[in-house]
Amino acid sequence: MVYGTEAQVAAVRRAVNRAHAPVRRGPHGNSKGYNAFDADSQLWVVATLYDTAVTVYEQVHGPLDDETADAMYRDYARIGTALQLPPDKWPADRAAFAEYWDAHVSRLQPDEKARKIAGDLLHPSAGPALMRLAMPLARFLTAGLLPEHVREGFGFTWGPGQARRFEQTMRLVGRVYPRLPQRLRHWPKDYYLSHIKPEAPHA
Repeated sequence: MVYGTEAQVAAVRRAVNRAHAPVRRGPHGNSKGYNAFDADSQLWVVATLYDTAVTVYEQVHGPLDDETADAMYRDYARIGTALQLPPDKWPADRAAFAEYWDAHVSRLQPDEKARKIAGDLLHPSAGPALMRLAMPLARFLTAGLLPEHVREGFGFTWGPGQARRFEQTMRLVGRVYPRLPQRLRHWPKDYYLSHIKPEAPHA
């Protein structure tokens, strides 16, 4: 959504809209269920993507300077509005976002349903063997990136030893990642962009 062409952005938007269209009603056909086009829900999804991206970047590379941080914030605003988030719902600047984020995160308390979903995602019973081999690391990094009270709510085991290993892991990534060939570092982005096929214009 940030690096693609306008045609690719439009193609992703259409695909997301098709996936979201059926998600409009509750389990018994009532109108009180989750709506994938609900603006507050869309804002929360983009906010989690943005905060995670900033957190991971700064864990690996160190603090962002103001110019880079502002540019990154604008990029994520584009992601949100491209996926139907009304422009006026995205906080005006990083300070406004911090207020929004802190207020919402402080109220997060995982319930049994959330714990089950997390368990299914982080302990898959099927899928490629390579993916399953990587899941212990994925679980560890997921736990390390969560706020403390949310991590406890999900039942992750975490103490000083895990915290030290997490910091060491992120420092190691910070040393290795910049030394990788650019082609390898950009492979995930380039791979997914190559598979986004804009629709041909209608006659």
